[in-house]
Amino acid sequence: MTKGEILITGASGQIGWHLCRYLASQGYRVTGTYHSHKPALEGVELRQCDLTDVASLSSAIGGDYQAVIHAAAYTNVDKCEKFPDMARRVNVEAIGALASLFPPEVRFICISTDLVFNGERGRYGETDRVDPVNMYAETKAAGEKAALGHPGGIVVRLALVYGPDTPFSFGFSSVMKGLLEAGKPVPLFVDQYRTPVYVGDILRALQRLVEQDPKHRIYHLGGAERVNRWEFGRLFVDVFGYDRSLLQPVTTESVGLVRRGKDCSLDCSRLAAEFGFRPSGVLEGLRRMKQGVY
Repeated sequence: MTKGEILITGASGQIGWHLCRYLASQGYRVTGTYHSHKPALEGVELRQCDLTDVASLSSAIGGDYQAVIHAAAYTNVDKCEKFPDMARRVNVEAIGALASLFPPEVRFICISTDLVFNGERGRYGETDRVDPVNMYAETKAAGEKAALGHPGGIVVRLALVYGPDTPFSFGFSSVMKGLLEAGKPVPLFVDQYRTPVYVGDILRALQRLVEQDPKHRIYHLGGAERVNRWEFGRLFVDVFGYDRSLLQPVTTESVGLVRRGKDCSLDCSRLAAEFGFRPSGVLEGLRRMKQGVY
């Protein structure tokens, strides 16, 4: 017996792929959408669609859904700066078009980012003013407004995500793992702070937002610790047994990337207070990642 029907966009992405697998294992009937790469996901109905094409979107979306989790996005910060029109089409316009396809009673959960904040102080709560410092963050902030325009819209701002590899998406931890396995140096920021969140914690938190009645429309979802990437990397190599000497501490300015907030760490106490949710610390999350469990 299934619990209900859920639509997940971005099924080939880092969050979407894990989410499809997890919710299908929890007894949900899951439909996942993908754009270019069709993932192999047992027990998941997969549909190809282009989020920037209204006709494609409308034809691909069909079903009596309990909830929609919009995990698809144009996430490359530097490419968003080079291709702002594409960033707006995917991260803003597509959200409005997608949300309009569902009745008010459908819960529409939109994944956003901690980078909507300027990073000048850190420990941001849900009521703090957003102040994006690059095109990616600007489009994600606008996308939040589009999602909240739906009566059932909920925005979940994620911190830096880490977790097991996926077939087509290469997140921060996957890229670092690949460099380490190849014996190549890994440059890591010492001056950018986040609250890294293990993908398994994200899955359980989103399940609660689907199954229970949220009291708010915006939630922050990060890990239990505020660390920079250098600190994260040192724990990573210790847990997985890689060579620490391959890690290279660098500053954000020295790398020449698009500007990012220096401290976009999140205060996740709202989620904890409302749902009793307790995210993992980095060491615990990495150990679970090594074991291959959520």
